[in-house]
Amino acid sequence: MRIRSVLSCLLVTSLVLGTSCRKKKEIKIPRTFSDYYSADTTVIETDSIINGEILDDYICVQTYEESEEYRRSYTQYVCDSYSGSACSPVDENGDPIQPDNHLLFYDLDGKGISSFDMNEEFGRSLDYRRFAVSGNDIWALSKLIDENGNHSWRVDKVDVKKGSVKHADLEFIDTPDFIRAFFVDSSERICIIGSQLYTDGLTLFIFPGNGELKSIMVPCTNISNLVEWNGDLAFIQIDPENGDSLAYRLDEKKMTWEEEKTGLQQSYRALVCDGQLFSYSDKKIETIGEEKKDELLWASVSVFGSIGNVTLDPDGKMRVLSTLASGDMIVLYKLAPAEKDPASEKKEIVIAGCGVQETLLPALIEEMSILNPDVKYILRDYRDDFEIPDGENEEYWSPSLQEIYKVMSLDLVSGNAPDIYYDPYNTLDLGELARLGYLLDLSPYVDKLDSTNYFMNQMKMGKKNPYEICMTFSISAFEASPDYVKNPDTWTFEDFYQSAAGFTDYQCIQTIYSRQSLLEKAILANVDKFIVDGEAKFTSDEYIRFLNWARDFGRLKDWDEYRAAELDDGLFMLDWASLTSLWDIISLGDHILVGWPNENGSLHMTPTDLLAVSSTCENPDLAWELLEHAVSSDYQTRYSDMLMAIPVNQDAFRARCSSTYAMLKENPPENLKSEEEYVRAFIVQIERADHIVTGSRAILDICLDEALAFFDGQYSAEHAAELTRHRVQTYLDETK
Repeated sequence: MRIRSVLSCLLVTSLVLGTSCRKKKEIKIPRTFSDYYSADTTVIETDSIINGEILDDYICVQTYEESEEYRRSYTQYVCDSYSGSACSPVDENGDPIQPDNHLLFYDLDGKGISSFDMNEEFGRSLDYRRFAVSGNDIWALSKLIDENGNHSWRVDKVDVKKGSVKHADLEFIDTPDFIRAFFVDSSERICIIGSQLYTDGLTLFIFPGNGELKSIMVPCTNISNLVEWNGDLAFIQIDPENGDSLAYRLDEKKMTWEEEKTGLQQSYRALVCDGQLFSYSDKKIETIGEEKKDELLWASVSVFGSIGNVTLDPDGKMRVLSTLASGDMIVLYKLAPAEKDPASEKKEIVIAGCGVQETLLPALIEEMSILNPDVKYILRDYRDDFEIPDGENEEYWSPSLQEIYKVMSLDLVSGNAPDIYYDPYNTLDLGELARLGYLLDLSPYVDKLDSTNYFMNQMKMGKKNPYEICMTFSISAFEASPDYVKNPDTWTFEDFYQSAAGFTDYQCIQTIYSRQSLLEKAILANVDKFIVDGEAKFTSDEYIRFLNWARDFGRLKDWDEYRAAELDDGLFMLDWASLTSLWDIISLGDHILVGWPNENGSLHMTPTDLLAVSSTCENPDLAWELLEHAVSSDYQTRYSDMLMAIPVNQDAFRARCSSTYAMLKENPPENLKSEEEYVRAFIVQIERADHIVTGSRAILDICLDEALAFFDGQYSAEHAAELTRHRVQTYLDETK
C-alpha cells in the first residue's frame, strides 16, 4: 500500500530581476571519451511511451495516450483559453476527461518493479508530465486544471523503494502557462523555467524547501535543460541565427547570469559529470570547450532513436536511454570504454537511399540493431554527397536525379555499392540496375514467405523474379461518374474520346498532370508493351495512341488550373484519384474508378518504399533479414498509422483500415457502411491494380524528349514514335 503525505508549502515570495551578464574565461575541458565503446542493451516494450528517465538503479517510463474525444475537448480548451472562457476538458456527458497517464518503473535489466496511475496519484494533468531525477528519487511536475479551466502547478516526489508519493503545490507570483525546463538541484530545490501566454520572455523560479522563492529573468529563449554545474544552475543557449551555443550559469549571490563560450554548434541538452559540462543530441555527445573538443557519434556504437536521457560516469561509462520511433519500445544502452573497436568484429550492412532521414528507414534500422546486435547497420543518404545549389530552399529541395545517378554509378565502378538500396519515392531507377545485373534476384527469399499474409503481386511489383520489393504502394486511377462510364472493366482510347465528345474541350478529363507527366506515367504503366525481349516497340499503334491521348488530355503543366471535379453535375467526365487509405474508398461514394486506357479495366499501382539488395552484397541473408522485417506484420502494423500509402502486409493493411474507420465513427458521415464492406471494396480495387508504374529513367528521358517535340507541333506522332524507337533501341544495345 502506498503512503501519501501532503506537504502544503506556504512560500514567502520575493522577486529579484536581473539580466546583466559578465564575460568569463573560456572553458577548457580535457578529452573524456575513449576511442572505442562496447554496448549492452536493455529493451523495454510497452504501449504509448512518451519519454523516460534513468535513475541510479531503475528506469522509469512515462506512458501517455489520448483518446479522440480528449483531443477534441482539449483543442476546444486551447481555443477558449485565448478568449478567457476556457473550461476543463470534458467528455460528451460533461464529465472531466484526461488521457491515460502512467509512470512505470523497471530495474536496469528491464524487470518491472512498480507502476503509478499519475492521474490518481498526482492529480488530473492538462498535459504529459515533466520529470527531474536525483539518485533513485524522481520528481514529477504536473499542470493541474480545475473545473473552471484555471491551472496550477504541482510537484510530486516518488520514492521507488518505499512506493511513496509526497506532493507540494507551487505558488508563483505570476503563474507560468508553459514550462521550458524543470530541475531539482542537490539541495532538493525545485527549479523551473517558464513563460506566460502572450509573452516571449522566460523566467527562472527557484523554490527552496523553506525560505524565499527566488526568480530571475532568463537572458535568452532558445535554451536547453537546466543542470547544476559546480554548484551553480546552468543551461546552454542555442543561437537560432548561426547555431553557435553559449553556456549561462547563475551567480545566486549577485543574481546575475555569467556567459561562457562552449565552442559548439547545434547543441541541445546539457549534461554535467565530475564538474565538466557536455552537450548531447540524437546524433552525438560532445565535450564543451574551445580546445581538445571530443565527441562520440551514437551511430558509431549502434545507438539509435530519440535520445531522452544520458548519464556519464568519471570513468567514461555511459547509460543512454532512447525511445524508438514506434513509441512502444524504449532502450537502455550501457556503454563502456573498450580497448579495441567492437564494431570491427561485427558484420556491416550498408543501406543507401535519397532523403532517407524523412522516412521510416531510420526506425527500421533502430529495430534491426536491437534484433541483430552483432550487425552494424550503416545508413547513407545520397543527398549528403553533393552540395545544394545556391538559391534552393533546403527544406523543400529535391536533389537532382542526375547527380544521384552519378554518385550511384561511381559507387558501382569503384566497388563501393551499398548492400541495400532504399528508394522511398520510386525515383532511383532500381529497375535499370536490375536490368544491368547490379541487383540480386530476391525470388528465393520471397518465395519462402507465406503469400496469404501479403499483397504478393504488389510487393513483387508484378515480377516472377523480383529484384526489388516494395513496402507500400498506392493506386493510381481516374474517378468517374457512372453516368459516363458504364463498364469500368473495359476502358479503351475509344471510350475516352466517345465519353468526352459531349464536352466543349478535352479539359473535362480532370488530371492533375501535364502532358509530359501523363505520358510518363502511361509509359511506366505499360512499358512491358513497348520493350519486349530487348526490342523497342515504340512504333506500335498503342504507343502512337498514347502520344495523341497525352497531348489531348494533359495539361500544360502539373496542377495547371486544376479544379475539384463536379462529376455528377456534368461539368467533368473524370477526376484524378489516388488511393492510399480506407478514407479514399469511403469518399468515393457511388463513383467508380478507371485506369489509363487498357482492355481489361485494370488500375495502376505506384510502388513506394522500395528495397533491393546489391548483387555484390557479401551477406545477402543478413540483408534479406532487414527486407523481411520491413514487410513483416510486426513492423508494418506498428507503423501502420505512419505509413503514407498502403502497406503490403495484409495484417498491417487491416489494422490501418480499422484505425481509419474508428476515427470516422467518432464523427460519422452520412450512410456510413460497415468496416468490412469498405475493406472488401478496397481489396477489389487493389486486385484490379495489376499494372505497375515503374521503369527506366534513361528510357523515359528519351521518350519525353521526342514527345515534347511532338507536343510542340514540330512533327507528327508517327515520326516521334519512330525517333523514340530508334534511340531506345540504341540505348538497349549499348547497355546490354
